Amino acid sequence: MALGPGRSTLLRLAVALPGAIAYLWPRTHPRSAESFAFQAGGSGELPVLFAAPEFSYPDDRGQTVTPASLAGHVVIADFIFTECATVCPRITAKMVLLQRRLRDPNLRFVSFSVDPEHDTPEALAKYHATWNAGETRWSLLRTQVKELDATVKGMRVALEKTDSSADPIIHTSMLFLIDRVQ
Repeated sequence: MALGPGRSTLLRLAVALPGAIAYLWPRTHPRSAESFAFQAGGSGELPVLFAAPEFSYPDDRGQTVTPASLAGHVVIADFIFTECATVCPRITAKMVLLQRRLRDPNLRFVSFSVDPEHDTPEALAKYHATWNAGETRWSLLRTQVKELDATVKGMRVALEKTDSSADPIIHTSMLFLIDRVQ
């Protein structure tokens, strides 16, 4: 399931389709994805955007996850937090749908918590069990404040704490496709 030969730990694509675009696209563009990708002389390869950042975080099962531990796998990643009541449930639902549809055992799913203060290993394990208990390819990572900032900057996304009780942390709702880690 490699996206490109000889490329390691390269971020290939950030996917964030608002519902309206995802809903309207097939109706306004009835061609197949393959024909669209090869249109206008395109190679069909996804563009390399930037190298994914280094990180080292414990997951909901107590295992340390790093790029080295993901070696040989394509990774789909996101940013969530367990107490989120706004965008995170939708992000997680999309992640779980991908897990169900993409059954390749070499694919990995990684969710970075943006709330290291509250997302303990126990909270992350409960979240995992609530959403997709049997999915062993999914790691929910407990970040640390200093390291989270570097990870967020490395993925070129924003993260901001707010005073709003309804939305205490504003963060990206994108899913990231990271090429096979070498």
